[in-house]
Amino acid sequence: MDSSKPSKPNYAIKAEGNYIKYSIFISGLTVKTKFIGSSVPENGKIECRILDTGFDFKFTGSNDLTNQNYHLVISNFPCKILPDQSSWKCRNGAVDVKLRVPTNPEEVEVRLQKEAMTEDPVQSELKQ
Repeated sequence: MDSSKPSKPNYAIKAEGNYIKYSIFISGLTVKTKFIGSSVPENGKIECRILDTGFDFKFTGSNDLTNQNYHLVISNFPCKILPDQSSWKCRNGAVDVKLRVPTNPEEVEVRLQKEAMTEDPVQSELKQ
């Protein structure tokens, strides 16, 4: 994998309660679990910015995942996202991004599955 150009990771979308959950799969990702606070990746750096129109996810691999860099931008989300009630969390092999939505999550999931909501990370930017 070319480290200068991040690739788009594999992911799954699922409605859960009042949330839309994106599970972003990163093979080999290992997580250090803390007793207090959130878990942290041991072999990479994660950045995730959640806005009311979508989110911007970046993973930069290190150690055994050096040169495995991923970038996923979801913009023009089909409904408003409540960023203050949304979150992301890493686990071994994946990062879960939970987006709180005020409308029916099952309907949003169907719309997301029908539409190709992902864009080329080089060409897209989240608008605040």
